[in-house]
Amino acid sequence: MKTKILNNRGLTLIELVIGMTIMIILLGAVFQILSVSLKSYQYNMAVANNKMIARNALNIITDELRYAVAVTEPTFVANVPTEPPTNLIRYTLNNHACNISLNQNTRTITIVSDTATNQIAMNTVTALSFSRSGQQESEIIISITINDGSYVGSPSTTLDTIVTLSNIR
Repeated sequence: MKTKILNNRGLTLIELVIGMTIMIILLGAVFQILSVSLKSYQYNMAVANNKMIARNALNIITDELRYAVAVTEPTFVANVPTEPPTNLIRYTLNNHACNISLNQNTRTITIVSDTATNQIAMNTVTALSFSRSGQQESEIIISITINDGSYVGSPSTTLDTIVTLSNIR
């Protein structure tokens, strides 16, 4: 009886090259998907971080302004909105002259009163503006734009709010 001997030759060079080419194409596709996923993750994390910083800054500014007894800048003119919005607000709180402004060089919001100076949202603020709609003397419109710079090309996020001053009617 004759037994059949299996062919133990292995793979030819062409078969190896074709197999490696297929593997390289598949790995390229996998790395492309991972790259897109990583960029999406970075973008979403940067936006979430920007929103968190902006919300915290707006909460601090809102708490400062809510109980102001006078706002001298931006001035209120009935039926005339503030144009252009300013990056400085001057107000009186607890018999202290105060102001909130944006330092463009350090990209930091500074809150100054007669007794103290505080800095918030350090190295992240690209724009801060205060304006009045001209409709209500007790309303201040605040807009803040944040870019945390967590990676090259990271997005900016803008949040707006309207503060109603409790002590001004």
